[in-house]
Formats: sequence, structure tokens, C-alpha cells
Amino acid sequence: LKDIILSDSNEHDMWDPDYSQIELRMIAFLAGEKDLIQLCCDPENDIHRAIGSLISNKPMWQISAEERKLGKRRNFGVVYLISAYGLAGQLYGAGYTKEQVEIAQKSLDDFYERFKRIKLYIAQNGQRVSQEGKIRTYFGRYKYFKEILDPEITSRKRASIIRQANNLPVQGTAADYLKLAETNMDAYIRNKGWDALMPNGFPRVRVALSIHDEILLMADRSIPYEEILLMIR
Repeated sequence: LKDIILSDSNEHDMWDPDYSQIELRMIAFLAGEKDLIQLCCDPENDIHRAIGSLISNKPMWQISAEERKLGKRRNFGVVYLISAYGLAGQLYGAGYTKEQVEIAQKSLDDFYERFKRIKLYIAQNGQRVSQEGKIRTYFGRYKYFKEILDPEITSRKRASIIRQANNLPVQGTAADYLKLAETNMDAYIRNKGWDALMPNGFPRVRVALSIHDEILLMADRSIPYEEILLMIR
């Protein structure tokens, strides 16, 4: 689908900044994982090496490419409450072995042992949705899961709802955050007078839309790149 997304005109560039590892940064913030938040504050830090460093007590530069690969899959999987079997399938394919499942399980155990606040945060989300049938983003936007309050709900369906509910505050807050970025950029554009229409009918600069952790911008080439970068930052 990205092939059909075009800039507004031949005079416009299309910009596509994305928010680096927004879900991992968001879960660190929501859970209050202080050590991880501190490492996230340095934009030069690779978050997957940072997490590997905190778990293994090794300097970031000593985290191997293989360790980073395994860690990256695990780190994203945690947001979705991935199981050892699911992680093994992502790492090794459908033909994974018992030993590979054990490797995946140890990786998950090591993560939750090091990041106890994330483990507690996930448990609290599960309790909250089980008791209230709803969960909210950091900014107060609710999603309802009334079916979990049904006394005849199956354990499988209940587990599925808890996985969804755990993911919602992280991805939902990230989505809210991107919308804030969009409105801030739109205000910046108007303040600069960049919303003025060009002869081709398009504004000089506009926010087109957000896609997950990316924001699409259209900007007339007469505006120096440095000014667009400044707005994004």
C-alpha cells in the first residue's frame, strides 16, 4: 500500500518521520521502569542493546548481534504477552524444538526478572480488566471488554481479552501521543503561515496522516529542509 501514497505535487516532498521504538518506550514509562527510562532518554542508545545490557549486566557494546536479534523479538513480544512457544516460532520458525522453546522461555523469564515493574504493570492491567471490564490509555480514552464479566466465559477467551487489554494502554497511548504530535505540527504550520495555499491548490506544508508510529508530512521544496527538521524535532 505504501506504493500508492504520493506527495501532494511535483513541488512537494513527502516526509515520513517515525517515533523510535515508541511501544517499548511507552511501556517503560507506563510501568515506571526507571533504569530503562534513563537509558531511553539518550537518543543515541539502541533500546534493544540497552535492555540486553540491563538484563545481562554487560556494557551495550558487548551485546552481540545474535543477542540483540533474540532480544528485539522478545522485547516487542512482551507488549503482546507473547508465550515461549510464540517467541520460539518467531525466532526459529514453525519447526522449533523443545530446546528452542526453553531458550525462549528463559529469555522471557530474564526480562520479567529484571523489569519487575513491567511484570507488575501487566498483572495489574489483567486484574483491572477482569474486575471492571474496561481499560484506558494514559490520556483517559477507554476501551470496553464487557464479555470478560460473563461468568460463563471460557478460559481461552478470557486469556485472549487480557492480552488485548494489556496491549491497549501501550499502543493506545502511543496512538494518542502521535495525534498530539500531529496537532502540534499543525499549530506550528499555521503559526509559520505555511498553511497558505499554493497555485496548485495545496498548502505549502500540511500534516497528511499518522500511520502507527509515523507521521506523513507534505512540504513545498521552497522551504529549507532544516526548517522542516526543526519542526519535527
